[in-house]
Amino acid sequence: AETLMAEAKVAVGAAEGRARDAEMRAAAAECRMVEAAQALNEESSRAEAARAEAEAARERCASLQMEAAEQQAVLTHRATAEEEEHREEHKALVAAADCERQ
Repeated sequence: AETLMAEAKVAVGAAEGRARDAEMRAAAAECRMVEAAQALNEESSRAEAARAEAEAARERCASLQMEAAEQQAVLTHRATAEEEEHREEHKALVAAADCERQ
């Protein structure tokens, strides 16, 4: 009976040791899980900041494109007006030359 009692104590001690090991592994796994969740949150925050930055860049690009289109329209209008002015000057010079010849 004493041998059985001793064997039982050894078995209980071994089981308790395995239980402590399992608890330690579970605690370590929980720590890794918390660290992974924190890393995920940080990465999510960085991704959100990158999305916001990209959106701001798209808006700025659109604004610059509109500004460039407006400037192009002004320059085109100005060039057209100058061409018309040169044509009128040329007509006047041709008319003056015709008058002098006659």
